[in-house]
Amino acid sequence: MYKRGNRRENILVLFCRPKLIDLPGSLGRLTDLTQLEIIDCPKLTELPESLSQLTRLNSIDLTSCHALTRLPYLLGQLVCLRVLNLSECYALTELPVSLGQLTSLRVLCLNKCIALKILPASLGQLSALTHLLCEHCHALTMLPEALGELVALERLNMNDCRAMTQLPLSLGDLACPRIDLYGLDNIAFPPRRVLLSYFREYTGFEGHSSNLKKFLRSHNRPRQTLTLLLAAIHHGMLHLPAEVWMLLFAV
Repeated sequence: MYKRGNRRENILVLFCRPKLIDLPGSLGRLTDLTQLEIIDCPKLTELPESLSQLTRLNSIDLTSCHALTRLPYLLGQLVCLRVLNLSECYALTELPVSLGQLTSLRVLCLNKCIALKILPASLGQLSALTHLLCEHCHALTMLPEALGELVALERLNMNDCRAMTQLPLSLGDLACPRIDLYGLDNIAFPPRRVLLSYFREYTGFEGHSSNLKKFLRSHNRPRQTLTLLLAAIHHGMLHLPAEVWMLLFAV
């Protein structure tokens, strides 16, 4: 039991336990636990399913649990969870579908989860999520289309996700003020002058607007697509979904 200021919190901290392989099922009996920190435990392979019984948890930090392969299937029962930090969980390949039930979650940090290949479509159900951080997730190939449903998102970081082959069109639905998408080298994109030429046509600075209008009208969500194009220019991004470029070159 720790006391911080005038507030009492139940916090369990396990730091730098190189021989720790697993945790007992009795962990689920600590029902008053609000914060769980298991940091730098490189041999820990999994967490007990009883973790889902700790419904008062508001923060879980599993930084540098290099051998952790999965999370409890019933993780979504942690309805009070606000922060989930899985940074440097090198062996983690997927997240449970129940992730979408974490409706209080504000921060999901997956930085350097180098084996993580996909994010569940249920990600879009995280209505309170403000930060999605996936920097250096080298095996991540795509983001779910449901990404555009993250209405509270304030920061999206996908830097150096070098296996990413496409971005969801729903990216244009986001009102997110900060999107970092550098180092996505496997996403095809045309020269910057092509994108800028469309921008000039749309604003009427030069040329004709017919091609851009035709392009936008050919898409089933023209407003979102235009938003995506203009956001790319604003952020200096050239990495747009392959579907967009196919339409661009088709007009």
